[in-house]
Amino acid sequence: MLAHMKMQTTGELAEIIVTVPIKDALKIREAVSAALNTAGHRVRDLNDEGNEVFSVAEVFPERAPGMLIEGFRLKFDLTQEKLAELLGTKQNRVSDLENGRREVSKEMAKKLGAVFKVPYQMFL
Repeated sequence: MLAHMKMQTTGELAEIIVTVPIKDALKIREAVSAALNTAGHRVRDLNDEGNEVFSVAEVFPERAPGMLIEGFRLKFDLTQEKLAELLGTKQNRVSDLENGRREVSKEMAKKLGAVFKVPYQMFL
Protein backbone atom coordinates (compact mmCIF):
# COMPACT_ATOMS: atom_id res chain seq x y z
CA MET A 1 0.00 0.00 0.00
CA LEU A 2 1.18 3.51 -0.77
CA ALA A 3 1.91 6.01 2.02
CA HIS A 4 0.84 9.63 1.58
CA MET A 5 2.52 12.74 2.92
CA LYS A 6 1.39 16.37 3.08
CA MET A 7 3.18 19.43 4.46
CA GLN A 8 1.69 22.76 5.52
CA THR A 9 3.74 25.70 6.75
CA THR A 10 2.68 28.42 9.15
CA GLY A 11 5.24 31.08 10.00
CA GLU A 12 8.38 29.27 11.10
CA LEU A 13 6.69 25.90 11.63
CA ALA A 14 5.80 23.08 9.27
CA GLU A 15 3.10 20.49 9.89
CA ILE A 16 3.83 17.15 8.25
CA ILE A 17 0.92 14.73 7.91
CA VAL A 18 1.65 11.13 6.96
CA THR A 19 -1.02 8.60 6.04
CA VAL A 20 0.19 5.00 6.33
CA PRO A 21 -1.36 1.55 6.58
CA ILE A 22 -2.72 0.98 10.10
CA LYS A 23 -0.63 -2.17 10.53
CA ASP A 24 2.56 -0.08 10.19
CA ALA A 25 1.40 3.07 12.01
CA LEU A 26 2.90 2.37 15.43
CA LYS A 27 6.24 1.30 14.00
CA ILE A 28 6.41 4.40 11.78
CA ARG A 29 5.33 6.71 14.64
CA GLU A 30 8.10 5.32 16.86
CA ALA A 31 10.68 5.75 14.07
CA VAL A 32 9.61 9.35 13.42
CA SER A 33 9.66 10.13 17.17
CA ALA A 34 13.14 8.62 17.50
CA ALA A 35 14.40 10.67 14.55
CA LEU A 36 12.94 13.89 15.98
CA ASN A 37 14.38 13.18 19.43
CA THR A 38 17.79 12.49 17.89
CA ALA A 39 17.58 15.84 16.10
CA GLY A 40 16.93 17.54 19.46
CA HIS A 41 13.18 18.05 19.13
CA ARG A 42 10.82 17.21 21.96
CA VAL A 43 7.91 15.06 20.73
CA ARG A 44 4.54 15.71 22.36
CA ASP A 45 1.25 13.84 21.83
CA LEU A 46 -1.82 15.90 20.94
CA ASN A 47 -5.45 15.17 21.78
CA ASP A 48 -8.30 15.28 19.26
CA GLU A 49 -8.60 19.08 19.68
CA GLY A 50 -4.91 19.57 18.91
CA ASN A 51 -3.90 20.37 22.51
CA GLU A 52 -0.80 18.90 24.11
CA VAL A 53 -1.34 15.89 26.35
CA PHE A 54 0.46 16.00 29.68
CA SER A 55 1.00 13.16 32.14
CA VAL A 56 0.11 13.54 35.81
CA ALA A 57 3.84 13.44 36.64
CA GLU A 58 4.47 16.42 34.33
CA VAL A 59 1.65 18.48 35.80
CA PHE A 60 2.44 17.52 39.40
CA PRO A 61 6.16 16.66 39.48
CA GLU A 62 6.12 16.50 43.27
CA ARG A 63 2.73 14.81 43.37
CA ALA A 64 1.85 12.65 46.23
CA PRO A 65 -0.83 9.98 45.99
CA GLY A 66 -2.62 11.72 48.87
CA MET A 67 -2.97 14.89 46.84
CA LEU A 68 -4.59 12.90 44.03
CA ILE A 69 -6.94 11.11 46.41
CA GLU A 70 -8.06 14.38 47.98
CA GLY A 71 -8.43 16.03 44.58
CA PHE A 72 -10.58 13.23 43.22
CA ARG A 73 -12.59 13.08 46.45
CA LEU A 74 -13.39 16.79 46.19
CA LYS A 75 -14.12 16.51 42.46
CA PHE A 76 -16.63 13.75 43.20
CA ASP A 77 -18.03 15.82 46.10
CA LEU A 78 -17.30 13.11 48.66
CA THR A 79 -16.50 13.47 52.33
CA GLN A 80 -13.71 11.36 53.79
CA GLU A 81 -16.41 9.36 55.55
CA LYS A 82 -18.30 8.63 52.32
CA LEU A 83 -15.10 7.71 50.47
CA ALA A 84 -14.12 5.40 53.33
CA GLU A 85 -17.51 3.71 53.06
CA LEU A 86 -17.07 3.22 49.30
CA LEU A 87 -13.58 1.79 49.88
CA GLY A 88 -14.63 -0.47 52.73
CA THR A 89 -12.34 1.22 55.24
CA LYS A 90 -12.46 3.85 57.99
CA GLN A 91 -12.37 7.62 57.70
CA ASN A 92 -9.08 7.88 59.58
CA ARG A 93 -7.40 5.65 56.97
CA VAL A 94 -8.60 7.98 54.18
CA SER A 95 -7.20 10.91 56.18
CA ASP A 96 -3.88 9.09 56.65
CA LEU A 97 -3.71 8.35 52.89
CA GLU A 98 -4.49 11.95 51.93
CA ASN A 99 -1.93 13.37 54.34
CA GLY A 100 0.86 10.96 53.40
CA ARG A 101 0.92 9.23 56.77
CA ARG A 102 0.15 5.91 55.10
CA GLU A 103 1.29 4.56 51.73
CA VAL A 104 -1.26 3.45 49.18
CA SER A 105 -1.14 -0.33 48.75
CA LYS A 106 -1.79 -1.89 45.36
CA GLU A 107 -5.07 -3.28 46.70
CA MET A 108 -6.16 0.17 47.92
CA ALA A 109 -5.04 1.76 44.63
CA LYS A 110 -7.30 -0.67 42.76
CA LYS A 111 -10.24 0.27 45.00
CA LEU A 112 -9.54 3.98 44.48
CA GLY A 113 -9.29 3.47 40.72
CA ALA A 114 -12.64 1.68 40.69
CA VAL A 115 -14.35 4.40 42.77
CA PHE A 116 -12.96 7.27 40.69
CA LYS A 117 -13.05 5.38 37.35
CA VAL A 118 -9.38 5.99 36.58
CA PRO A 119 -6.35 3.68 36.18
CA TYR A 120 -5.29 2.48 39.63
CA GLN A 121 -1.60 3.05 38.81
CA MET A 122 -2.17 6.79 39.31
CA PHE A 123 -2.24 6.24 43.07
CA LEU A 124 0.97 4.21 43.34
